[in-house]
Amino acid sequence: MRSITIKVPAKINLHLKVLRPPRDDGFHEVRSIMQAVALADVVELALTDEAGIGLTCTDPTVPTDESNLAVRAAIQFYQVVDAPSLGVGIHIRKGIPLEAGLGGGSADAAATLFGLRALLAPNVPNGHLESMAADLGSDVPFFIAGGTQVALGRGDMLAPATHPLGDTALVIAKPEAGCSTREVYSRYDAGVGTGEDAAPLAEALSALADRRLDEVVGNDLRPAAVAVTPDVSRMLSAMADCGLGPVEVTGSGSACFGIAESEGKAIEAARALRETFPFAQACMTWSGGCEVLRE
Repeated sequence: MRSITIKVPAKINLHLKVLRPPRDDGFHEVRSIMQAVALADVVELALTDEAGIGLTCTDPTVPTDESNLAVRAAIQFYQVVDAPSLGVGIHIRKGIPLEAGLGGGSADAAATLFGLRALLAPNVPNGHLESMAADLGSDVPFFIAGGTQVALGRGDMLAPATHPLGDTALVIAKPEAGCSTREVYSRYDAGVGTGEDAAPLAEALSALADRRLDEVVGNDLRPAAVAVTPDVSRMLSAMADCGLGPVEVTGSGSACFGIAESEGKAIEAARALRETFPFAQACMTWSGGCEVLRE
C-alpha cells in the first residue's frame, strides 16, 4: 500500500495580541504574526487494507488515542472527503517539544490532513483542507500554509504577511516545565499582564516591513506564562545574556525564542543555554508549511 512522509515545522508567534474578554464561544480574539521555523516533526502515513486508524509516536508521553489531534484529523478527513475507505497507520517522530507554545500537536494534525489528501484525494483544494484544519484547532490551518502569516479571529483567519520575515537565525529554548494553555489564559483573564505587552498589529506590521524587530516582537501572554512557569523569566534573561534579541515567549509558552545575528551566533547561544536548560535549539525560519519528504 502507498505511504508518504511529511515534515512539518513548528511555529513561533513573533507578535501576539490577545483581546479581553473571551468571545461568547470561549475563544479569545487574537492579532498575531506567526512564523514557521525549521524545528520540525516528521509524520509518516501508511495506508492499510484493514479499516481503522492507528498511531505510534517516538515520545511515549504523547497520547495515541482520539485525544491526539492527528487521529482526530484522520477521522475528520474520512468523514468529510469522498475518499477510498482504507485504514491508515500514523507514526510521528517528535522534534517539537510539548506544552511549549510551538504548535506541535496542531502541526501533526495538519501534516495528517496534508498527507491523506496527497494519498487519497489530491484534487481537494487548499481552502477545503484549511477549513477542515480550522475545525480541529485554531493553529492547525497555519501549518498548511506556513511562512509568515498574519492571524486574526481565534488565530484561524490567515493572510500571508506583505513583508515576510525572510531567512533569519534564531534559538528556541524551553525550560523543563511546560505551560498549560488553559491555565495561562485563565491567569491572563484574571488580570495578569496589562494586555499591552505587544504593540498594536498595524504598528508591528509596519516595523516588520522595515525589519525593526524590536518593535515587532511582543506577547500579551508573557506575564501570565511567567506566573504559571517562573523559569520562563529566567530563560528570557539567559537568552538575552547570550546576545540574542529581541527575545520573547511564543504562544502561551513555555518555549521562548531569541533572534540571532547569524546562524553561527545562534549555534553558540544554543550551546551555552543547554548548560542550564534541557532544550535549546538553533534553527532558521521556514518559508513554507508541510513538506513532502518522500512518497
